[in-house]
Amino acid sequence: MSGFNLVQSMLGLTLLGAEWVLWLLVALSVLSIAIILERAYAFYLLKIDYPKLNDFLAEKLPKHDFAAIEEGLKE
Repeated sequence: MSGFNLVQSMLGLTLLGAEWVLWLLVALSVLSIAIILERAYAFYLLKIDYPKLNDFLAEKLPKHDFAAIEEGLKE
């Protein structure tokens, strides 16, 4: 029986080695840390008073007062 042999194709992938996978993981780890740091810096620049926001949302969300929430978030 000729044609495509899946087992032989998968075994051929093992000959490539595993080093490229490790380099990919290192690159993705560096990228994820860069994104974390960028997001932390962005939130730092926003200067949001999180305790005040939390109290505001805790008051409005149980009442389903979404119009007041929208107006409050614009401030």
